[in-house]
Amino acid sequence: MLAMFRFSASLIVCFLLFSSKMINAQTHVIEPVFNKNENLVYQFIETRFNQNANGYFSFLMYDTTYIIFKVKEVNDSMTYLDFNHADYFKDGKPFIDESNQMDLFKTETYKIALNKKGEFVELLNWEFFAALLIDNLKIDFLQNKIDSNTLKLYYIQYHNQAVVEEVVIPRLIELFSYFGKTYTEGKSQSVNKSIINPFGGEAIEKTCNFSIYKNSNFKNSVFLKGKLNTDINESMKLKRDYLNFMKNSPNLANESALTPDVYIMDTYELQWGLINKRVMYYTTSHTVFINNDKQGLDRIIKFYSIY
Repeated sequence: MLAMFRFSASLIVCFLLFSSKMINAQTHVIEPVFNKNENLVYQFIETRFNQNANGYFSFLMYDTTYIIFKVKEVNDSMTYLDFNHADYFKDGKPFIDESNQMDLFKTETYKIALNKKGEFVELLNWEFFAALLIDNLKIDFLQNKIDSNTLKLYYIQYHNQAVVEEVVIPRLIELFSYFGKTYTEGKSQSVNKSIINPFGGEAIEKTCNFSIYKNSNFKNSVFLKGKLNTDINESMKLKRDYLNFMKNSPNLANESALTPDVYIMDTYELQWGLINKRVMYYTTSHTVFINNDKQGLDRIIKFYSIY
């Protein structure tokens, strides 16, 4: 009887300790604070690479650009932002590279609406960018880069606002998707993600579990972290897509005789400022493993300055 009492008491203590931890678990709401007339600069960095098992890079390309957010209006329900691209800063001023000055996707202003939680609502001037996309389609058709069926397909799609937004500002929509959510330390939260298929097949839709944690080196920040891997069935489909891709590529057809092991790993990490209520750093990696070789695309979005 005494042993049973001690066992029951131990269970009660464990339950109370667990309950106490759950009650004391700290939650964090990811909601940005914008101030009217504030200008925020973020740097975008992309690195594309091919690397073999020995660490040798057969291809490595680095690109960087900047986005300048201008807070136009903040009210009880909405925030309105303009943003422009810049290729570099000189003497504290943003500039577009001469080679991009005729590219309207680089030089025009994008007008964005967010709700009070910072969640993306819409690209207000999406019709302007839809017209640019359609003009480019027509040029590609006249230059025999696409056929009439492709022209018709995309012509219809570019009359859909959501499609145009995903085409012209995909990275920002991804970044804004973290806003308006509450994360609890010690508890994972599911977020819908897409793994891009690099071989022309359909994207792989999966659920990614994100955890939130603190780093003693950054006392005024919390971090969100998540990772996705393709499973066995998805990797088998990637193999088939890879073989079809190789067969349809004249210069690579001879290399498709062997069926490689193919899988993909995507990672995500976001640093959130607890005091300034803004994203300080967001990095993603998309790595495709083909046998012992790998190729990928790493992206970094980081807070650069107040302009």
